[in-house]
Amino acid sequence: TTTSSSSSSSSTKLHCLWTGDEMERISASRSAAFPHLCRVFEDEIVRFGPNDFFVLQKSMKEDSQQPTLKGIIALLKLGDWDPDVFYKFRDVILNQAPVCGCKLRNDLCRDLPRVWDNHYSLDKDKDVSFEVGRFYYGIREHDKALQFYRTSTEHIGEHHVTFHNMGLCYYSLGQLDVALENFNKSLKLNNDYEKARSWQQKVAREIERQRSLLSLQSAAA
Repeated sequence: TTTSSSSSSSSTKLHCLWTGDEMERISASRSAAFPHLCRVFEDEIVRFGPNDFFVLQKSMKEDSQQPTLKGIIALLKLGDWDPDVFYKFRDVILNQAPVCGCKLRNDLCRDLPRVWDNHYSLDKDKDVSFEVGRFYYGIREHDKALQFYRTSTEHIGEHHVTFHNMGLCYYSLGQLDVALENFNKSLKLNNDYEKARSWQQKVAREIERQRSLLSLQSAAA
């Protein structure tokens, strides 16, 4: 009986310690001891915390039939260019970026590399660097697109679509031999990939025409 009474008394004291006025007193004491921590907690968790951010992006994704690029960029800024947010809205970004205004495009070009800087690879099905490369190809910044396609190959692995896209970049840069090399790599990984085969044949014909023209010019000289 004595042991039971003692246990019950301790439980009651512990309950009182963490409830009511006593809890308020402890909280006030800790707040006074760590004022900066309290301020940060208020700013980062209480006013607008991670769950609020999750609800906001989920609402934009599921409740809006056609999110605007302006809204998505604002969300990316709010989340410090979170890779998961970029990946969720990548199709909207890729579709609207080539025709958007200068300010929105400048925001994307300036800060989109931070998406990769903030990326931590947990899911290889989410190839963030590949999608960033697609963005830069869409706005015709082919050197930057190649940079991220190479990063994709290094971190995720070789893929026939990545080599095909790299071939398109090199073709746009006028480097036909390197473009052909990448289309060949694409077909080596997937011989049934018709896009790469079509471009392989197109580039091979152009290279052959260039060589024939050079031969004629040399003969004429």
